[in-house]
Amino acid sequence: MVKNNSEEISKTLESINNQKFSDFEYIIIDSNSDDGTSEKIKNFNFNKKLKYLREKDNGIYQGLNKGIKISKGKFIGVLHSGDIFHSDNTLQSIVSQFNDNDIIFGDVAFFKKLKINRIWRFRQNDKRFINPFKVAHTSLFIKKKLFDNIGYYNENFKISSDFDFLLRIKREKLKYAYIPSVIIFMKSGGKSYSLNNFFFKMKEDFKILFNYFNLLFLTYYIYKIFIKISSLRIFLNKQELKILEEQLEKKLNKNLD
Repeated sequence: MVKNNSEEISKTLESINNQKFSDFEYIIIDSNSDDGTSEKIKNFNFNKKLKYLREKDNGIYQGLNKGIKISKGKFIGVLHSGDIFHSDNTLQSIVSQFNDNDIIFGDVAFFKKLKINRIWRFRQNDKRFINPFKVAHTSLFIKKKLFDNIGYYNENFKISSDFDFLLRIKREKLKYAYIPSVIIFMKSGGKSYSLNNFFFKMKEDFKILFNYFNLLFLTYYIYKIFIKISSLRIFLNKQELKILEEQLEKKLNKNLD
């Protein structure tokens, strides 16, 4: 999903194009970009199966739903413009976990420029259910057929629909595999992190939590905030962090060549 991100779309395309696993299709939903993004996509020498849809949509979640509905693959994963896979073997490592699992997810490293400023890394020890507060939606790969049961992203929400989707997943008895390593580098910021949208997101979160937990919604919101704050404290030791930042720099510089 992309709109007006000509400065960063190429590194995402390059990250996907370099994947050693090749049995997948890449669907680009372009919300009528007018800053040169569309031209960069069209001129990119892509060697994987590609579907490119450029048309107006009513927000990111409508765009995601469009992509899911026209996809032909068994599993669905989302990589937003500006984000990159951790390595050229990332998809291969994810595919190796498919088996009979319904959901696969891993860790996400958030970065600004060439510095890692946050690691989303939460272990789930109880295999009986998915904890939606601990799963990084960005790292989620899910069987496409589950959308028929769970439903697609709720387009009435403009920022928090991914959170609503994770809570719906919680209701299902699903098998999952957790990959205990960083699988995606995600650029810090974005619509949901914008200060201007903070209160709007809070309002949507309250509405979603009330829908699922009624009068306990505030308790769960506090728990959600606790998880967010805890994730800010999850850092690797200096040596591991240095290695991760070197990997990030190598990938970003490679994509800029």
